[in-house]
Amino acid sequence: MKLVHFSDVHVQLPDWRTRSLRALGPLRALATVELWKGRGRDYDGAAATLAALAARAESMGAHAICTGDFTQLGHEEEFALARRALGPLASDRARFTALPGNHDRYYWRGPRLWERHFPEQTQSDLPGPIRVRLLDGVAILLLESAPVPSWPVLAYGAISPAVVPALRGLLAHPEVRSRCALVATHHAPRVRTGRADWPWHGLRGAGDFLRACAEGGAQAVLCGHVHDRFDLPAAADRPRILCAGSSTERGHEGYLELTVEGARLVSVEARALG
Repeated sequence: MKLVHFSDVHVQLPDWRTRSLRALGPLRALATVELWKGRGRDYDGAAATLAALAARAESMGAHAICTGDFTQLGHEEEFALARRALGPLASDRARFTALPGNHDRYYWRGPRLWERHFPEQTQSDLPGPIRVRLLDGVAILLLESAPVPSWPVLAYGAISPAVVPALRGLLAHPEVRSRCALVATHHAPRVRTGRADWPWHGLRGAGDFLRACAEGGAQAVLCGHVHDRFDLPAAADRPRILCAGSSTERGHEGYLELTVEGARLVSVEARALG
């Protein structure tokens, strides 16, 4: 089985430069500072690149996994653009699995917009507080790390200690143990060097989370958030960590291609898009 892992696609409003700060709302208005500093230019083509990623996954017959940050400002129009770019993949649970990132939570009040635009992704194949996707030979456990609401600059995430026992229980579940168990979250529990990320950008509760993954037999943790594509080997206290980086950033367009055979993750390759 082939898996295409991408992340942090940051689809943005085409006319964000002309939108009033009042119209964007308080958190989104603050987040536009990053756009004016250069991020906006780097993601002007994000929607088209996301469409190309979806087409690549479909052409390979792969299951696609996105580990969050579909949008730049968490704006309703951005969610609609991201879903349109994904095409038929967006509504096909058999071929697409995803969770939200901190940029998808930049709203002060109102409904959860990610859930509104990706209702298929709220379903789970096993009961409990952790969403599970069971595929042919693969089990994907999705732990959301982005708080609601999320704040620009203070972009940390968290895995609640209360969730860790549920994670251990799921990893021991027969339907999961008989498959290649992959755990997905948005925030990277470790960066390329094996160290924790900066406190205001990293994943709180990462130590207990990683130990539970390793002891439960998870073959890899899939993540994004840090905009650096890397494959960090397993260690005694953690499993392998696969970070897809930012798959639509100008000059860094790409993804990770995972191959699973006989319920084992046998290869991971970084692929450029283009």
